[in-house]
Formats: sequence, structure tokens, C-alpha cells
Amino acid sequence: MALVGLSPIASHADQKADDIKTLLGLTGRDAAQIERDVDVRTNTSLQAFVDAHPDLTGTEVEKLHSAVMANGQAFVAGYEEALVDYYSATLTDEQVLQTITFFQSPEGQAYRKASRELGQVSRDYIKGNLPTLFNALKASFADALKGHVLQPPNPGAKSG
Repeated sequence: MALVGLSPIASHADQKADDIKTLLGLTGRDAAQIERDVDVRTNTSLQAFVDAHPDLTGTEVEKLHSAVMANGQAFVAGYEEALVDYYSATLTDEQVLQTITFFQSPEGQAYRKASRELGQVSRDYIKGNLPTLFNALKASFADALKGHVLQPPNPGAKSG
């Protein structure tokens, strides 16, 4: 019995989308991971807002929480859809399947672990070295602009 309304093209697109979602899961970019990241950030922001407004009632806080959750879920769904669309347009079926195979292999697992660790190394490096970069830029700018009198920007002035 044939399924009415389903074309081979639609089922192929659905299969590729499912494969891409598998790939996203293997690389930590799946909806569940994104949702966890969004939840942490939005809940932290919401808590800061609630702390800054102690006069809010329990009902108001619940409404705010519901709104944050609904908007977060909509954001995650849209983000995942954008990733699936991008990978669908840029990777062939074979590339998606080969990449899944790689990330499921011991080598792919090692790569994922190293990538996560590299992320922390990168954040630590940037955090530790940004002050040095800013101080060097500040000194370079001061040296390059010696003799110039700098005026604050005039928002009403017309450019060019």
C-alpha cells in the first residue's frame, strides 16, 4: 500500500535531515545541547532580573519563566532548523554519512574530546591575554596619535 502525499524527494529530504540531526548530536550542536546552553543563559539572566526586582510576585515570576522557556524553545527550534538547512545545502548525502561514521569511530571520539578541551584552552588563553592585547593597542594608539587632539564624537555631525 502506497502512502498518499509522500514523494521520494520528501522522504529523501527527511532522511537527510535526520542524518544531519544525528551529526549535530555527535558534534554537540544538537537541539538538546543548544537548549541546555540557552536554558543556562536565560535562567541566569532571568534570575538576575528577579533579584533586581524583589517586588515581583510569585505569579509574575512564573509568567516570566514561562515566557523565557517558550521563547527559548522557539529559538532552539529555529536554530536547529537553520543548521539542518545549511548542512543540507553544503554537504552531500555521502559526506554527511562519512562524517557521522568518523565521529562514531575511536578517532572521531578522540577528536571530539580534544575539541572540547581546546575550547577551554582557547577561552583561558583569551581571558588571560586580552588585557595585554588591550594595553598594547592603547599604547600603540597613544604613540600613533601623538600631537593630535582628539575630540569626543559629535553625534549630530554629518559624515563625509
